[in-house]
Amino acid sequence: MMTPDKISGNKIYETFEQLYRNRTLLRLNVLGTDFEGLTIITGIEKEDRSHYLLIDYPGGSRKLIHNAVSRNIFLEYSGKDKLQYNFRTVIDHVDEKNIWLKFPSIIERIQRRKYFRVSPPIGTKVLFQSDSKAFSFNVLNISEGGMLINQDILHHDKKIFYVGGYVYNLALVNAEDSVKAKISIKKLEIRRMEPNPNTGKFNYAVQFLDLGKNGKEKIKDFIYRCQRDLLKRRNDIDDK
Repeated sequence: MMTPDKISGNKIYETFEQLYRNRTLLRLNVLGTDFEGLTIITGIEKEDRSHYLLIDYPGGSRKLIHNAVSRNIFLEYSGKDKLQYNFRTVIDHVDEKNIWLKFPSIIERIQRRKYFRVSPPIGTKVLFQSDSKAFSFNVLNISEGGMLINQDILHHDKKIFYVGGYVYNLALVNAEDSVKAKISIKKLEIRRMEPNPNTGKFNYAVQFLDLGKNGKEKIKDFIYRCQRDLLKRRNDIDDK
């Protein structure tokens, strides 16, 4: 089993300052619930000799967070070294704009590369054609390593899409100006798939195997622009 490195002491404060300056996205989970959302650090404060980490409300979480004061939460993020970092802490209190967290005693750095997932804007599609059949998938989330995509259950073709199967020559597309993209995906592997009767969709977790020339850089750039677009949309909502 892999043992994580630990960041502690003054290094924690320095780490949070860097995340604040870079507006790094963190994934937040309120332990004991199924809530998961994206947030950013909005400040670092000191009161009565205690340090607090201030974060933004993830979208749609305000009521839940207000009811979760004193509960444990788990946060994770991807560092510039592409390694995964995480820490646990407690919601101390909240105000109109910020969630106040107690400073954790440690941040764990997992010594393996794990890609950070981002939800792209609605309208991001993966297009694929096999013989005379054309398929269009919605992109639910994307990382540098792969995607979670779905399509209508009625369009699922078990001869083409199955766990361990390879799919060739797809295109990732989005027409919005801020995240406009048309990226070729030469080869991917289906790692997991399952129907969701509640939505009428078939979900596929896929891994990129061949993105062609400059494909990795194009995916990185697209993910970066998705992150900035998400933050802009959140700030626009807050300003209203």
